[in-house]
Amino acid sequence: MTIILRCLAHLLVWACACNMAWATHGRSMDLHWSVPDAADPLTVQFELSYVVRASFYGPNPPATLTHSLAFATDAGAGLGSRPITVRRVGQGMDATGADGRYLVYRGTVTYRFSAMGIYTARFSHCCRPSNLANGNNDKDQQVIARVVLDNAQRSGPLMAVPPVINLTAGALNTLSFPMLDPDGDATQCRFATPQEAGDGSIVTQPRLGSQWMTLTNSDNTCTLTWDLRGVVGNSFHALPLVLESTHNGQVSAAAVDRYVIVTDRHFPICTGGGQIALQPNQVFATRFEASGNSDLVFSTIGAPASGSFSPAVGSTGSSPMAVDFGWTPTTADAGNNFIFQAVFRDATNIEGYCNYVINVDTRNPDVSVQPVADVLIGRSTVIQGQAGNVAANQPVDLTLTDSQGQVVPLSALVQADGRWQVTAPGTLAPGVVTVQVRLRHFNVLPASTQFEVLVPAIQMDPIADVVLGSAVALHGTVTPAFDGTMVLTFTDSAGQTHTLTTPLSNGAWQASGPAQLPGGPVSVRATVQGMAAVPAAQGSFEVRVPMLSLNPVADVDAGVAPQLSGSSTEVLSGTVDVQLTDARGQTRTVSVPLQGGVWSLVGPTDLPVGPVDVQVSLQGMAGVVPATGQFRVLAIAAPAPVPVNAGWALGLLGAVLAAWGARRRPIHA
Repeated sequence: MTIILRCLAHLLVWACACNMAWATHGRSMDLHWSVPDAADPLTVQFELSYVVRASFYGPNPPATLTHSLAFATDAGAGLGSRPITVRRVGQGMDATGADGRYLVYRGTVTYRFSAMGIYTARFSHCCRPSNLANGNNDKDQQVIARVVLDNAQRSGPLMAVPPVINLTAGALNTLSFPMLDPDGDATQCRFATPQEAGDGSIVTQPRLGSQWMTLTNSDNTCTLTWDLRGVVGNSFHALPLVLESTHNGQVSAAAVDRYVIVTDRHFPICTGGGQIALQPNQVFATRFEASGNSDLVFSTIGAPASGSFSPAVGSTGSSPMAVDFGWTPTTADAGNNFIFQAVFRDATNIEGYCNYVINVDTRNPDVSVQPVADVLIGRSTVIQGQAGNVAANQPVDLTLTDSQGQVVPLSALVQADGRWQVTAPGTLAPGVVTVQVRLRHFNVLPASTQFEVLVPAIQMDPIADVVLGSAVALHGTVTPAFDGTMVLTFTDSAGQTHTLTTPLSNGAWQASGPAQLPGGPVSVRATVQGMAAVPAAQGSFEVRVPMLSLNPVADVDAGVAPQLSGSSTEVLSGTVDVQLTDARGQTRTVSVPLQGGVWSLVGPTDLPVGPVDVQVSLQGMAGVVPATGQFRVLAIAAPAPVPVNAGWALGLLGAVLAAWGARRRPIHA
């Protein structure tokens, strides 16, 4: 009997010890939800995390534990429960000293609801610590997620917060925790109600003396502020929080419950962390840095298994200690959420945290490029395409390689509708240009295309010769056809250049050249304005100079009109100016028509006796050499005078005439 009583006493002592250990082992909890497959919107995945005091499990803590989630309608009607298995994913040390080591467990389970609607998932576990300043000691710790299924929401909100929150007594404490809603909805945090946090006996907003802890929300960040200046000594608090996001008027919620330790010890400060939305195959890299009063040991809680850290997890470094984190989620990570902490522990086993909440979208990103039309050399061209399932302002990188191996890097930003575009420069060499398009931060297949840089050919049609003073007509084509401006340069027989421009329309051009070119050969050079690489077309023509002639002019007697005539080559019609300069130096000009290449003039009759110079010119054609000639105006000879001593001759003449008349008189019988 004594042995039995002694055994019972030992059993009671063991049971009490176990109950005390169980009753004080709970630290923190999280519960949130998501719809992993949009094609099955009724199946919801729940993720549960909780933190327990490591010494509760002794030297060999279990790798996995199995618990139960309870489901209900929003009105409270029970829908049953589902077992959930959690795995140990990390450990850490709080500020309580030797017994401050804790373990972090995390696991998921799916549950398929029968219809669209609003539901809750609840996890309750015993027990909170027995030393809480705000009550609920040794009572069940509870977290509730509110699920809204409406074919629109894919997830409730998330928040990255360390497993245990350490605050410093005697100081103003401000901590910011990043929040994220994968649906893109704004998220806010609040203190849970006593009923949401457990049996209703807890004061969910911690207070020390007259100083209440406060929460503020800004830009999806939950900021905790607690003014503990003047506070001395250690204290312990529960901090039950609810995260809420609103979509189409419906509020979905997740629960975060934390163990808060106020102590006069100082903690390493980590700079970094935040809310991050990624997609499968997206390359992500960041750096965080911690500073403290001693060397720091780096570790992580809940980090993605395929992520890389430099220096590696477990490394020790001097303060400040910087760590680079890189990760490319795979398709298998799509739809999952990752909440992890970068932990820096100092020589006194006090930890500081950088907190990350990462959502991996279910949609795989991709990029495409539209066909690019061939482009003329020297001209820029627009390259555009589409990026699928990526956020706005994601960079797109292009690599252009021309026929001479010149590589031209370009970049663009994805617009809100997924489109992107960039302008390729006009410096690419003629020939085929290849284009490679990549999403900068994603390991997805690149898109590619090619186009050709074309060198146009200028054709100048044969140019007909022109007569001096006439405008030359030019025309030609450019292939391939396009619009632009032609530049025509004329070099005349005197070596002078004349330039004019004319429109190029759909590959055709025409122009009238300058009319004041001197006689002789003229060369023409045709180029495209702004396209120096296009070979010029060459042409030539002759400016023919008309020849005027003056037929020989016969001398005339005074008072007689001279007859003048002549001809013209090249010019068959017009007006001829005939200039007469007489012996007295007087000049007169008579204009006569040129018809059929000939002209004629009956000159004036009042020209004085003597030489007359003649100059014939074409009116309006100063470049034509005048024809010249000369004739004379002759004086008329006067009758010879009768001498005075010749009277006898006159008498003789009279006698002769009388005799002649007698002979002709008829004889009458």
